[in-house]
Amino acid sequence: MCAFTLRRGVAYLKNLEGNVTFRNGCVSPVPLRASPDAPLYKAARLCVFSFVLLLTTAVPLHAQQGLPIVQQTGVAGSNGPSPILVDAKQFLSGASGDACQAIQNAIGQMQTVKDGVVDARGITGDVPCTVNMFGTPTAPTGKLLLGNVVLHVSVTQVQPTLFQVEGTGWAIDGNVSNTIIRACTGAGTYCSGALGSPPVLWCWGKGGLCGTDVTGDTAVFGSFTQYALFDCNGLANCVAMQAFDTEEGSGCWHCQFHGWGNSGIGLQICNGTSSLCQNSSFQDLYLSITPDVSGCTTSAIPIVVNTGGADNGGPKFIRQVTVDAGNCTGTGNFHPYDAIRFSALKTALEDINLQGTTVGVRVAGDNAANSVTIDSISAGKMVSQPGTQCGNPLITTIQAILLDSGHPVTNVSLHSIRGDLAGGNVIQDCSNNRTVTGTSENHSVGAYLTGPAATPASGGVAFTTSTSLGAFPSGLQQTVNTVAFSATPTFDLSRGSVQQFACTASGTAVLPAVANLQPGMEMTFIFVQVAVTPACTVTFPSTSNVHGATAVSPVASSVSVQEFIVSSHGTDLYAVAPGQFCTSSCGTP
Repeated sequence: MCAFTLRRGVAYLKNLEGNVTFRNGCVSPVPLRASPDAPLYKAARLCVFSFVLLLTTAVPLHAQQGLPIVQQTGVAGSNGPSPILVDAKQFLSGASGDACQAIQNAIGQMQTVKDGVVDARGITGDVPCTVNMFGTPTAPTGKLLLGNVVLHVSVTQVQPTLFQVEGTGWAIDGNVSNTIIRACTGAGTYCSGALGSPPVLWCWGKGGLCGTDVTGDTAVFGSFTQYALFDCNGLANCVAMQAFDTEEGSGCWHCQFHGWGNSGIGLQICNGTSSLCQNSSFQDLYLSITPDVSGCTTSAIPIVVNTGGADNGGPKFIRQVTVDAGNCTGTGNFHPYDAIRFSALKTALEDINLQGTTVGVRVAGDNAANSVTIDSISAGKMVSQPGTQCGNPLITTIQAILLDSGHPVTNVSLHSIRGDLAGGNVIQDCSNNRTVTGTSENHSVGAYLTGPAATPASGGVAFTTSTSLGAFPSGLQQTVNTVAFSATPTFDLSRGSVQQFACTASGTAVLPAVANLQPGMEMTFIFVQVAVTPACTVTFPSTSNVHGATAVSPVASSVSVQEFIVSSHGTDLYAVAPGQFCTSSCGTP
């Protein structure tokens, strides 16, 4: 009997001089033009039929619903269900329709070999989720794929270390292809009750416990989530995502956070007591209040980062973020007061768009901030409402960036800060008592740098501002420190590079001192003479650190101006040029 081989699933026949030639070399002497009823022709057809029948019956497939068929490694002909790619939908009926129970069962089966993939994309629509889908107290590793589904969650979902989760989309509309994790607020069609207390929707941890509840080693590595939406659904005090103890390779990219406006938090990074959130990353985030949400509170916070001190490292970066709290309605029409509360070490905050709050980014509001970079912040359509700023309550001033005074702010670099802030400020620096105002739209700050604050002599600030290239808004280039009258005033350069002093008592011999010099800093000294005679005099003591000072004009109501620069050691001031004088019609200095 002729034996056949397959090429792409079809028996291979060849026409060779009118004969039927098979792949193994068997040749039928029957010409193709021969009658189909010829005996040998029938034999050839029977041979082909027998071969096809053999193919369909020789190898059992051992098929199981939802599991791909693969050949087992190193065992020829041992085709069977894949142990590392498991379809979660097959477990749905056994889980009484609970999607998270089905996923948990699928993950359990996948863990027979570990590091596989659970495909839950076949579970779609609105479904209940009454258990932690990752299981407890097991520590599974692998990847989970979620589809166009709305999981109504009544139990906190705890993503373990070395486990990745990927959704299908991240829009709020469940009618398109999106993955939505939504908090239960009470009993309903898909909920047996509200999300438990504390109401954390999604977190990272071990043994089914969020990071801060774990005893011993809590660090999570290589645990990533993307393309999903987390919705607190208006539940009071709800945290949509809690990223405590997430380290290298962990975080959330392409994620949305909704429904946190009722005294909740959209994304909470670091637990405020340890550095176990260092080197995580968060990118392409959207935090908003949906138009149908009412009853927002000023205590709600879209993003909180609190590493617990100036020596505790934070995430590598948080970038490409949009915060929109503009849809809050209801009694009082309250909005969240802060968009981002940022207290971290060695973290970059980049490409941030903010609207609908009073303060855009509050730096060091919960703990110290040290060696951080804040780059490309745009704030617009902000809301004036009372709250605490610089330790003072009931402040309604809009701030794009607020460098708070409750905790140290050191080595913080701000770049490209922009705000449509009529009546507000681009930057409010509480500790250094500096304000970069936004009295008209589209004011921006090119760079604002805060130095170390370990000693008063090192707390200097340098900045530039502009509304367009080459142009500076009036009054924003340098900070003027107006020094109160005294016969022995101190010109404190940490309070501004322009020191202005007016003598108000005729005949006073003024003996000033200069403090808090920084290497390379420039100081402009403005002296306003008393309006009556005899004139005041200004003499820097021979022991002072000022060199080359020009005597001030003795003319009544005159103005004397001289510029100085600080030496490289930060100890002495040297005159750049002789003083200049205005002796008449000097305006209002």
